[in-house]
Amino acid sequence: MRFTQEESSHLPNLDEDSKDILNEMCTGAYTVISAIQGGPEDIVAGQLKLLRAAVANGVKRFIPSTFSYDIFKVGEGGNIASGMRRQFAEEAEQENSEVEIVHILTSIQCPSKSM
Repeated sequence: MRFTQEESSHLPNLDEDSKDILNEMCTGAYTVISAIQGGPEDIVAGQLKLLRAAVANGVKRFIPSTFSYDIFKVGEGGNIASGMRRQFAEEAEQENSEVEIVHILTSIQCPSKSM
């Protein structure tokens, strides 16, 4: 599903009433790419709702809004944003769905002189 700039301003809040809208958004998709940002209610709970809608609609691949350095190597409490994304990853794994969950992990590269 594609959205124009005007339409994207009407994307749903991920509350209890968003199930039908999320299902509609996932219908016919092969991959769902999440760009959800916010606090734990968005990063964890909101993305789980989106993942469940993806599962319910036969989506094959889900890319959560990780787009970060390797969150799995940051110690617990080391970075709150990493912690939320890691919590989502753990809870998504417990869903035991057939959807492949792909985390896009990037590296931080600095010239050696700046270190």
